[in-house]
Amino acid sequence: MSVPAAAGLPTPRASTISEAVDEGTPVFTRVNGLVDGVPVPRFGERERWNGECVPRPSNITPGNWRIAFPTFDPVWNTRAREVAFGLLNPTHPVLRAAGVFRSAQPARLSTVRQLIERLGVLGRWAQAESMPDLPHWDLDTLTAFVTYRLRNGVHKERSLIPYRSVLTTLHDMHPVLTSGGLAIDPSAAVTAKSMADTQTKTIDPAVWWPLLRAAWAYIDRFADDILTAREAIAPAGPPEPIVPHQAGQRPPAELDAIFGAWLADLGNRVPVRQTTHATAQGRDETVITPCWSLLAVMVHGPGSSTFSTTTVASRRRRDQAQAAADAGQHQILPNRAGATDLPHPTPHFTTVRRADGTTGPWRSHLSQHDLGDELRALQGAAYCFVAALSMMRDSEIQEIRRGALTEHHGVPALRSHKLKNEPEPVEEKWWIIQPVATALTVLERLSHHPTHLFTTNQSRTERNTGTVRRGLNASYAIDAFITHVNAHHHTTGLEPIPARRVRPHQFRKTMSVICGQEPDGEIALGIQLKHAARRILANPTTHSYAAPNGAWIREFDDRLATAAAARLTGLLATRTAGTAVAVGPAAARLHTGLDRAAAQLDAQNGAQAPATLQALGADAHTAADLLRTELPDLRFGTLNHCLWQPDWAECAKTLPADQRQQPLIGACQPANCRNSAVTADHAPIWLAEHSDLTQQLLDRRLPPARRAALQARLDDVETITTALTQDL
Repeated sequence: MSVPAAAGLPTPRASTISEAVDEGTPVFTRVNGLVDGVPVPRFGERERWNGECVPRPSNITPGNWRIAFPTFDPVWNTRAREVAFGLLNPTHPVLRAAGVFRSAQPARLSTVRQLIERLGVLGRWAQAESMPDLPHWDLDTLTAFVTYRLRNGVHKERSLIPYRSVLTTLHDMHPVLTSGGLAIDPSAAVTAKSMADTQTKTIDPAVWWPLLRAAWAYIDRFADDILTAREAIAPAGPPEPIVPHQAGQRPPAELDAIFGAWLADLGNRVPVRQTTHATAQGRDETVITPCWSLLAVMVHGPGSSTFSTTTVASRRRRDQAQAAADAGQHQILPNRAGATDLPHPTPHFTTVRRADGTTGPWRSHLSQHDLGDELRALQGAAYCFVAALSMMRDSEIQEIRRGALTEHHGVPALRSHKLKNEPEPVEEKWWIIQPVATALTVLERLSHHPTHLFTTNQSRTERNTGTVRRGLNASYAIDAFITHVNAHHHTTGLEPIPARRVRPHQFRKTMSVICGQEPDGEIALGIQLKHAARRILANPTTHSYAAPNGAWIREFDDRLATAAAARLTGLLATRTAGTAVAVGPAAARLHTGLDRAAAQLDAQNGAQAPATLQALGADAHTAADLLRTELPDLRFGTLNHCLWQPDWAECAKTLPADQRQQPLIGACQPANCRNSAVTADHAPIWLAEHSDLTQQLLDRRLPPARRAALQARLDDVETITTALTQDL
């Protein structure tokens, strides 16, 4: 913000940043966390400021770790460099002298980079629309720009927040900007209403569940196959030098014998390329031609040329290979296929059951090229799984290092570094469950980087020379994993994942919505999300972040209905076995309703089987719907089930008749109310209460009134516990 001059005092002319700062001034200082020995960019560099001199987060590629300035106009270029310098050096004397007081903590390079990119968009729009110079903009100009972004571009960027930051910065720093900044307050143009539709979206339940199931299948069932195949097909270590094979020095008879044995194994297939030619009669004819160099390598080893046309023996072997290929013993390779495209049989891979009912290895063959795809898929699966179940930010996930598993307050956790809103990386701990620990163990095997788990998938040469770069493009990894699962679901047995847009920050949002439905979920979420360093209860940020949308509200309702249906059919199955399912004042009503439902199911299914078998074999949803008809007012509870009838309710007897709409849980009297039925599922709570009351009554120091109250409570509890132990 900028501070206005006191009333009645003359306002001294403030210098702009370009006037006060020499072009040779370093733009980063020790406060920004400089890397020793790396040159620091200077203010006079007009095209870009490289960020090699400050530590780079793993989730940002080296090519993006810089600030690129707009070059279409000298004024906007100078303005952009001044804004960047002011954000990186917020306590510089020129800003303080002009009354510009922003946060004393320098902005992160990634924040400045994104802001300058949006500043360039703003400048190009102003130039294209022939807008006046920035100091002369009014509210209509800002509104026009916001409308332009909403109409043309913000659907790709998903948010107007960066543009609000640009406009606010131009307003706050206008006294120190060459040619001036934004004179009016932009908050009226970029309102909460215009940003309402740009909040973080959740992942749709139709995508969420199959995505997590596929990710876990790769981690738990396929990972060992993939990593073992990597060691067999593309082992780590320096590549062996390719030297001419000694095949030419062996007798032709020996080479023929080796080739004959190779052909005798029908699992070996001649690599061929398939082409189509037009015949003299004008018809298309498909021709298969063996890949002779690949075949020589497969049969006689690297460097072999045993299928050339230079000798009689080589030509004879060519004829045999062509005959075998024509007979169907071949594998078709792409036109530009090489040795990495040769498929290797994988009968030892994990057996799966597919959608068509067949079983077999989840991949029957695997080439070196396929192996690279599977390694990328495994990495994408691990990323999705860790992001979903840890609720970490992308920057925090990609900072996970080897040996990250630990404990925090006696609970399994992982260590990483929090970067957001921190002057320097801060080590934090996130609670996890065992499957996440399994995913990290897989990543430690997968990664070739000496410290970090999420890395680029480089070539074998780069891995062996230690040049694997930490960090990955998370959005690409997610998209590639979903595409890969859908392309191979017919062999892996995984269900297809709907093709929707999924981005890293949506995992955190979606899991927050799910966890927010649990008791005290907001408090746990606030700690896990790292929304605040100190708290007693969850703050409003956590509450709004975990608010469910329409799709997840329907998902929660469906799951509640499914759970209720399971409870109802469980009671019905027990009752049709001829045993009581409940005790208490309303037990007889519950039994009557269950018996009527069982009788109707018997009538629907016929009388050829015992009633118990018919009820158990009935469709769960059909049985549940029937039970809801017979017991429309049944409500499940922790201490008892309530067969709600307003006139009999002990909890509502003091209320006027028109206010007895639903049970009052806090006033429930389960031992005395004629609506109460207690089942075997409730027994542990009642027996524990009985034991606790009995123990308290052994205290001889109890006052008479307290003893009488405890004894009355024990008498009520014994009414239920006696019935539970005798009747159920």
